[in-house]
Amino acid sequence: MGFSEGAIVATALLLEDARRPFAHFKCGILFSAAAPWHPDGVDDAASLRCVDPRVDGVLLRVPVAIVVEEGLERLRDRSPLAGLWARTGVVDAQRALVQICDESVREVVDSRLGHRVPGSSGSSEGLGPCLLAIERTIARVVD
Repeated sequence: MGFSEGAIVATALLLEDARRPFAHFKCGILFSAAAPWHPDGVDDAASLRCVDPRVDGVLLRVPVAIVVEEGLERLRDRSPLAGLWARTGVVDAQRALVQICDESVREVVDSRLGHRVPGSSGSSEGLGPCLLAIERTIARVVD
């Protein structure tokens, strides 16, 4: 589970676990996340790039709930990964993340709350759809 850059790191861990199991993650819950770096480039800075669904296809097959933030691209230049997204040619890094997840086990919730986790401000706005997506994601693991 992660939010913003923490969700990018969580996704990178899910990707690495999918390639070389070390934690045997069963699912992921991601808020305001974006495409992470590709695990193949971690050992060589010259080949470091972000995942790109046009090149890499589906990489995550575990159930994932993704709460996507409307207008997240406005924060793009603030991320340390902005250069990698640009170099890879990923225009919408948040949608790229969605596309690398197996659509048969992913839940996507559109949030209009800005860069916040639904329910974090004490308001129930947007909380219902988010909780349902998380519940369905966890149910997929239990089933």
